[in-house]
Amino acid sequence: MLGETEPSAGTLMRALALVHRPTFLYPCLQPALDAGLIVRTLPDKPTGVPRQL
Repeated sequence: MLGETEPSAGTLMRALALVHRPTFLYPCLQPALDAGLIVRTLPDKPTGVPRQL
């Protein structure tokens, strides 16, 4: 699914069948960011649109 693309958080949530953002952010996304498994493409704008991962 991921390959060379930069999916949005919404795309990742849909792929995991999650609809509640905090359920995705805290147990899934934040640990992956902390472990360096994924990186933000706009690190200086964590709330910027469009925010890709």
